[in-house]
Amino acid sequence: MADDLEDGTGQSARQFAHAVSQMAVTNILAKGAGFDYVQPSATSALVDVMAAYIQKIGRDAQELAEVAGRAKPRGTDVSLALKDMVPYPVGLDDMIKAFQESQHRYEGKLAFPREVPKFPAPSKKRKADDDPIEEVGPSTNPSHPYPSILQIGQRDSDKPAYAPSFAPPLPFKHSYSQQSHVVVSKEVDPKRIRLDLLHQKSEVQASLYNLADHVVAARTLAKYIEKCPLILLMVATALVDPVWKPHVSRLDLANPYLAPPRVESAAVS
Repeated sequence: MADDLEDGTGQSARQFAHAVSQMAVTNILAKGAGFDYVQPSATSALVDVMAAYIQKIGRDAQELAEVAGRAKPRGTDVSLALKDMVPYPVGLDDMIKAFQESQHRYEGKLAFPREVPKFPAPSKKRKADDDPIEEVGPSTNPSHPYPSILQIGQRDSDKPAYAPSFAPPLPFKHSYSQQSHVVVSKEVDPKRIRLDLLHQKSEVQASLYNLADHVVAARTLAKYIEKCPLILLMVATALVDPVWKPHVSRLDLANPYLAPPRVESAAVS
């Protein structure tokens, strides 16, 4: 019980559970074993042993349930866990018989000298995905005047009761939630909005200026080409990739080893 509570009430819950367990142990020693007095240190030691014993039964029952493919243990799992206890296994029939005897003994009476008060249940913390997601504004719920916004990429850390402990974590909440919709946050600061608009306007103007410069340069080049066609030939030569010729060197000089043979005329005798 104490492990499932929040940090704020965890210490008090452990103290409450220890006090109730101590009352149960002393009641068993007094009415079951016949002791008249008991030392507090001995009671604390027996409480620790009883807590470890109960936790061992719970862990074994949970493991047996998970092996069988169930999320929560059943009575059969608890009975098997009791039989697996070493060195003294406990039979389910013996336990039922002991419960029946105790019920008959304390019928109409209190098992404890006084009634055990119930520990106050801790208030569950409200999560961001408990309330329906709406636009930012006042809510109709007086306890939560402003609704929370579900962020994109937020996971639900708490698994449902039917999910086993070895299951992988749940996917992002916004990918499967049907009770809430994601609200994309928008800028509400008027100064920031105005600066963003000015930045976008300056980018558009810069792109227009660059386009105008390219148009002017193209018109100027066209005028020069009309006056001197040689410029067109030079531009075309610079733009066209040169063809690779294995027999021509980098300096575009003919290879002397591939030159045609020189033929000399025979001397006339």
